[in-house]
Amino acid sequence: MQHRSTGLRRGAWAIMAAALALSACGPRFDRDLLADEQRIVIEGGNGGQVVGDAPTTGVAGPGATDPSPGATDPGVAGPAAPGPAAPGGPSGPGSNPTTGPGPGPTSGPAGPVEAGPAPGVTDTTIKIGVLVPLSGAAGAIPPTWRNGIELYWDELAEQGGIFGRNVELVIEDTESNVSTATAKAVKLVDQDKVFTIFTLDRLEVHDAVGKRLEAVGMPNVMMQLPAPIPADWKHSFGISMDHQTQGRAIARFFKGRLNVSKVGFVREQTSALKPGTDAFEAEAATQGLDVVADETIDPNAGQYANTVNAICSSGAEAVWLYMAPIPARAIMQQTTLCNPTWFANSVSWNFDIAVAGETDPAMAFSPWAAYSSNRSQAFRQAWANEYGSEPEDDIGYVGWAVDTVLHAMLENAGANLGWNTFEHGIRTLRRAGDAEWTPLDFTGGGINGSNQAALFQLGGGAWQMQGDFAAW
Repeated sequence: MQHRSTGLRRGAWAIMAAALALSACGPRFDRDLLADEQRIVIEGGNGGQVVGDAPTTGVAGPGATDPSPGATDPGVAGPAAPGPAAPGGPSGPGSNPTTGPGPGPTSGPAGPVEAGPAPGVTDTTIKIGVLVPLSGAAGAIPPTWRNGIELYWDELAEQGGIFGRNVELVIEDTESNVSTATAKAVKLVDQDKVFTIFTLDRLEVHDAVGKRLEAVGMPNVMMQLPAPIPADWKHSFGISMDHQTQGRAIARFFKGRLNVSKVGFVREQTSALKPGTDAFEAEAATQGLDVVADETIDPNAGQYANTVNAICSSGAEAVWLYMAPIPARAIMQQTTLCNPTWFANSVSWNFDIAVAGETDPAMAFSPWAAYSSNRSQAFRQAWANEYGSEPEDDIGYVGWAVDTVLHAMLENAGANLGWNTFEHGIRTLRRAGDAEWTPLDFTGGGINGSNQAALFQLGGGAWQMQGDFAAW
C-alpha cells in the first residue's frame, strides 16, 4: 500500500490547534452525574416521514457487534444494541472489528431490482464523492479525516473490494458555504460523474445539497438530515439522529439523567437550527424544566462576552451548545464565573480535537463510538500498518467509521450496482450496529435510519464512551 504524505496534515493540524488555543478554565467533571443508569426512550428516527414504496419488513443488514462489550473496555458496558441477528448469506471481508474493515455479515444482495443508472461504476471501480468543510467557519477538518476515510477503502481493496470493485473517492471542500457546497455537488455529478455523494457539514449545507441531488434523482448519504425532514425527499438518507428528535432527547436527558431544573441552550444564528431548539423547549416544558438561557451567536465572532454573561446570570445548570467546535470551545473557555454541564448534540463538537485540554463538565450524543474505546482497534491497527508512528486521531477514525456504513449499503445493493439497486439496498438495510457506528434501520419506510446514539463524557481531555448505543 502506498504511504501518503502527512506533511499537509501536520500543517492543517497546527492551524486548527492555533484557532482553538484559548485559555482553559473550569473545574473537573463530577463523575457522579453518571451514577444513574436509567435510559430514556425516545421516538423513532424516521421523523414520521414515509416516502416511496419501501418494504415494511427487511433483511437483517450488515453489522457486527462488539465481540465483548465491557470486557476489555471499561467505558463500553451492557449488551449490544437490540436488533435481529443476520441470517447468514455472504459476508463482508474483515467483519471482526479487531482484524480489518468490513460491515459484518450481510443478508445478501437486494432483490430483483433493475440496476438503473450507474455513473462512476465500472467492473473494478465505484467512484464516490465526498463533501466536507476542509476550510470555513465550522472549523477546518484536518487532513487526518482524508487519511482515515481513504485508509478504509485501501484496506478493503487488499481484501477484494466490494464484489470485486474498489472505491475511489473524490473529496471536495464545501468551505461550510451553501453556494460553494452546491457548486461542488454539481461538479461531482456533472464533471466527475460520481455514483453517489456523502455529505458532512452544517445543516443548511445538507439542505441545499440534498435539494440539488433530489432534483437529479441521485441516491446519496448524509451525516445528518435537515430538520424537519423534508416530506418530499426520496433519495437522501441520514445516518444519525434527526435534530428534532435529538432536541427532545436532550431535554429528557437533562431531566431524567442529570436531574437538573434550570437549563439553557446557545445556538448558531441560523434558521436551520431553530426546529431543534423549538423541539427542545417544548419537551423541556413537558418535563417541567425551566429554560432560563436562550441565546444565539455568530459562529465567526470569536468573543462571546454577552452570551457568557447571560448564561452565568441565568443560573443554568446544564446548557446545550448547538454549534460547531470552534465557537463551542470559545464559550466553554470564556465562561469563568460559572460551570454548567455543557452538552453537545451529535455531529457538532463531539470530537477530541474540540475538547483537548478542557476540564469543564461536558457530555455529548454521538453516532460513532468513542475513539478512546476498544471499538477503534481495527482503525488503529490499519493506521499503524500504513503510517507507522505518525499520530492518529478521532477525526480520521470518524472517516473510517462512516465508511463502514457506506460499505454496508453498497454490499446490500448487490453486484448489479446502479442507483435503483443502491437505493433498494439502503431501504432494506437493518443492521444491529457494529464496533464503530450506531444501529441503523431503514426498513420502516423513512429516509433517516438512526434513532440511537452513544453517550460521551469528557474525561482526560477526550471523549469517553458511557455504555452502548441506545435511544435516549
